[in-house]
Amino acid sequence: MESKRDNINLLCQVFVGLLVMSNILSAKLLTLGPFLVPGGILCYALTFLMLDVIGERYGEEQAKRTVLCGLFVQIICALLVQIVVWIPGQSSTNFDTALQGNWWFTLAGLVAYMVSQTIGVKVFHGMRNWLIAKNKKWKWLWENLSTILSQTVDTIIFVGIAFGIGLGASWETIKIMFISQVVIKTALAIIDTPIFYLLTRRGENGGDNH
Repeated sequence: MESKRDNINLLCQVFVGLLVMSNILSAKLLTLGPFLVPGGILCYALTFLMLDVIGERYGEEQAKRTVLCGLFVQIICALLVQIVVWIPGQSSTNFDTALQGNWWFTLAGLVAYMVSQTIGVKVFHGMRNWLIAKNKKWKWLWENLSTILSQTVDTIIFVGIAFGIGLGASWETIKIMFISQVVIKTALAIIDTPIFYLLTRRGENGGDNH
């Protein structure tokens, strides 16, 4: 039991760490060939993988608790960032500007995070239970479809708030950002499938049997 709890704690810690880093790194835009994406896209894509692993190994309720834990940590981090911006100091203007810019990304991330991750958990376990009941133990299917759907929803919300409202980007830029993120996130979801299988091959919740 102690080993199981240690494993859950480790996975949750990795999840939260990736989540926080994705908010920080998203303040920078990356150009990947024809695609324009926020710098935190890889970290954030990995949070969906970690949540799927947690759900597969320890069940839907543990996945829901992990989502709430991530929300709590993000809110605390956002408040701490704002406090640092408010306190007078010797930091450069660029540093304060970066922090304030990051506030918009954090706000967008909070809304997109709760909606998309909640959808992801529901679709993941709904599809998983339905397929297992039909004796079709296709982990790759419920993992990929739930991730792609939830990340598409996440992208719509995140781009709209962070780049549409926060940065006042043009519709053309928003469209490019949306298409770019959906393409990259879908590719990452497919690529991380072997990792999902690797991390769930001995799941305490029966993940090793699927």
